[in-house]
Amino acid sequence: MTEKSLTYDNDPIEQSKLDLLAKSWSRMVNGISHDMVTPLVVIRMTGETFQEILPGLIEGYNLAIQNNLPLKTKVSKRHLEAFEEGLLPDIRENVNKLLSFLNLLHPYNQQLLSTAPEIKLLSIKSCIDEALKNYPYDNDQQRALIHRKDTLDFKFNLAPMFIEHLLSNLISNALRAIDEENRGEITLSTAKEDNYHVLHFKDTASGLNEDARAQVFNRFFSKRGGTIVPGLGFCRLALLQRNGDILCDSVKQQYTDFIIKFPVD
Repeated sequence: MTEKSLTYDNDPIEQSKLDLLAKSWSRMVNGISHDMVTPLVVIRMTGETFQEILPGLIEGYNLAIQNNLPLKTKVSKRHLEAFEEGLLPDIRENVNKLLSFLNLLHPYNQQLLSTAPEIKLLSIKSCIDEALKNYPYDNDQQRALIHRKDTLDFKFNLAPMFIEHLLSNLISNALRAIDEENRGEITLSTAKEDNYHVLHFKDTASGLNEDARAQVFNRFFSKRGGTIVPGLGFCRLALLQRNGDILCDSVKQQYTDFIIKFPVD
């Protein structure tokens, strides 16, 4: 017996609920920034100051050890080596990454809250062209696994960053599943279904089990190539704000089909 599920049903979501969700997200982003940025900057400044005086402290400590001077606290060799090998630069680097992430949230947040029409409508065919051209494939074999049946081109209203990251996320996830299963391929196809233009992104690798299906849109951000980018959950929320949606249809050990819905104007 095959295991099949739609992660989300097709019932419309009230706009008031979407607005509330987006505003809740905005408050969370602003709260995180307010509560975290200042402490992180203080940590970075303290680490930089400590790094300046650390060589002298280590030298003095070693001289005290060599001359058998009384010490209130002894530092293990392992801890000394950690400081000398760059523990403090690692702290600074990680603090800078967190600050960059917090700064990154704001433009995404502004785009998410906006329901105003974009200046220029996007073409689904052009977006697919760009996503497949710009994706950093590991080899030519990966590129050959992707097949296109996007015979229907259509225009839609969405900030470019969301469709770019959405397609990149889907390509990355599908190629990883194919690599793990050592089988499968990817097909992108377009159609008009009911009152929506639809992009199907389907891979025939492992499919998703019940737990994975339940969590597929939970991740709002992901890391790719050292950069933090919007995940499937964030992109889905952006589509919902524009009266679209993303569904997930999956049969275990057969396929996973992400159904990206854009309203017909």
